[in-house]
Amino acid sequence: MRDRVNHPTELRRRAEAISRKTPLVENLAALPPEEIQKAFQDLRVHQIELEMQNEELHRVQLDLDASRRRYFDLYDLAPAGYLSLSDTGLILEVNLTGAAILKMPRGFLINKPLTQFIFRDDQDIYYLNCKQAFDAGEPTVCELRMVRQNRTIVWVHLAISTMEQDDGIIEFRVVMSDITGRKQMEHTSMKQEEQLQLLFKNSSVGKVKADLTTGRYLQVNPAYCQMVGFSEQELLQHSVLDLTHPEDREADIANRKALAEGKIANFQMVKQYIRPNGTTAWGYVTVNPAYDAEGRAVYAMAVIQDITGLKRAEEEREAQVAFLRFINESRGTEELIHAATDFFQKQSGCEAVGIRLKKNNDYPYYETRGFSKQFVLSENQLCAHDEAGHPICDSTGNPVLECMCGNVICSRFDSSKPFFTAKGSFWSNSTSELLASTSEVDRQARTRNRCNGEGYESVALIPLHLGTERLGLLQLNDRHKGQFTQESIIRWELLVDYLAVALAKLRTDEELLVINADLELKVEQRTQELQETQNQFLHAEKLSAIGRLSASIAHEFNNPLQGILSILKGLKKRAILEDDDRELLDGAIVEGDRIKDLIRSLQDFNRPSSGRKVMMDVHQSLDSILLMHKSDFNSRQISVVRNYALGLPIIVAVPDQIKQVFLNLLINAADACPKRGGVITVSTWQKADRVAVAIKDSGFGINPSEMEHIFRPFYTTKPEVKGTGLGLSVSYGIVKSHKGEIQVESQSGEGATFTVLLPIKGEEKHPLEEAII
Repeated sequence: MRDRVNHPTELRRRAEAISRKTPLVENLAALPPEEIQKAFQDLRVHQIELEMQNEELHRVQLDLDASRRRYFDLYDLAPAGYLSLSDTGLILEVNLTGAAILKMPRGFLINKPLTQFIFRDDQDIYYLNCKQAFDAGEPTVCELRMVRQNRTIVWVHLAISTMEQDDGIIEFRVVMSDITGRKQMEHTSMKQEEQLQLLFKNSSVGKVKADLTTGRYLQVNPAYCQMVGFSEQELLQHSVLDLTHPEDREADIANRKALAEGKIANFQMVKQYIRPNGTTAWGYVTVNPAYDAEGRAVYAMAVIQDITGLKRAEEEREAQVAFLRFINESRGTEELIHAATDFFQKQSGCEAVGIRLKKNNDYPYYETRGFSKQFVLSENQLCAHDEAGHPICDSTGNPVLECMCGNVICSRFDSSKPFFTAKGSFWSNSTSELLASTSEVDRQARTRNRCNGEGYESVALIPLHLGTERLGLLQLNDRHKGQFTQESIIRWELLVDYLAVALAKLRTDEELLVINADLELKVEQRTQELQETQNQFLHAEKLSAIGRLSASIAHEFNNPLQGILSILKGLKKRAILEDDDRELLDGAIVEGDRIKDLIRSLQDFNRPSSGRKVMMDVHQSLDSILLMHKSDFNSRQISVVRNYALGLPIIVAVPDQIKQVFLNLLINAADACPKRGGVITVSTWQKADRVAVAIKDSGFGINPSEMEHIFRPFYTTKPEVKGTGLGLSVSYGIVKSHKGEIQVESQSGEGATFTVLLPIKGEEKHPLEEAII
């Protein structure tokens, strides 16, 4: 294979060498024939070699042109921008890609300083990288912003290097790539991360990030802190197992280990957490791992749904069911108290339980568990006794009860003290600390306190009351501290209430028969009320059907009315009429417009409520409703007096609902007036930050006995065919939903005044362009 020649100069050099080897013969005749023949042969060889060299030169030239075209194609169409800069930073050359990134013509960029197109705040980055590339002689990279010709910003990645020319001049080479898309993705990713962090923090359920190996908390949200009762700073110093209930630690460790080893993808479990005060919180935990670049699980993300309330409700429900079961199955007081004592000892875990019941004005123990005989004997009587052994009573005839048990039974307590509940129960998890930190006045104590003397630290006393009747007391004692929680005391108060009811049931069967008879009477009355209510509902349905029918009729009337008005108005424009005829025509048009307004008002009233609060003109709404009833008022000779306040503010309300209130009050005012005649006065004024609308009638007024019932649903003094008893009830509900107030004043024979107070500013903000209704 021939050597490939890479430059035309080499070809010329070879041709000259061949010429020197075969000089031209000027005088062929002087040579012998054989030399002439040899000269011609050499000349032919020389000619062939020249032809071959010329052919090679042509081929090399074609290759060079193709190579040059490929070079410029690769240079100009490269995916990155290439720039050559002078030592002063002027652009000497730029490819098409570089010009496209900057969205500028290539010719415009030549001999311009590159800094002219770099964002001002990023120019220091460029200068520092150029200096570093010049000083170290190694390429440097940086990311900065450049300004395009259309003044938009493009993020670019620059690779800057230097090159020394033959004449010793330094030039800079810059490779430029558009990274705007990546930057936008990074920005979006950062925003998404911020949103995720915000969701993590503001989530209503507990969320935890924890190390899978050590179990230490890495991040917790406020909902989780509130659930377990620790602050964020406290939790970050602990591990998950520190809060895990001993019953759940083994399962938690096994699940976390399986998750770290990749044996399971995630796990769910119901878990108990120990709070700082010793109480238990329940959570439904869902744990998912997070992986590193090598696919190893490095930490866990847990979502904890607080089900403490649900678990407590389940426990309370189960306890209540069991308690109610043996209450219903008990056949006497002895059996009931025996079962109750056993139940409370198991529920509380206390070593000593006793129940006192009233007997001869005293409250001796009826049954005990765990108390010593000496303790029961010494504490069996609570009353102070005289020398004859009879209970001493106070001035009201009640026995004088001693010690804390007597205070609880007689409801002598201060609910502001932490050891009393709102229902009068006493409880303490450390009686020794309580005695050391409080006085007898604080404890409402009397003379004895044997419980602490016997070493009982945890003491709870829960009264058995049925209304005002004092039946007895439940007592729970234990020598260990911290046996109770406020929640457990409240739960037992509920069960003790059931017990009190059961005791009363067993002791007062005759009273129960009376109560049953009374209940039967009430059921009969309620049945009658329901029948009346059903009749009212049927009447209301009839009125609803009439309302729908009136809306349909209004729609049907509106179309021909529009045609009539168009004809009358066209006739007014075109016809030449006498003055009298023109007045008649104008009157017909006015009356037609009035009918159109009435139809529009009727349609607005029957249109379903949007429920949306907008800006509303109270006067305009009142005028619209008065227009609808103008004919009815005129026919009944009822006069309407408007006392409108000037400059009454616009309010924010649901217009059709407030119109319904005004309509109901106006209808009631008209119905209260005599059959013929009467005056309805509509007044408005501003009262602080509310608007007041008063509708007064000149009727017979409202009886005092009816005043407390007028806003009750289905209560009406009107005949069944005329009233449903829902108008004032619905109006009351609408006004209350608007955070307003409705008042009524009436004196017999002097009419009634209903005043509606509505806030000027509603709860929701609405744009100013909302239409004023």
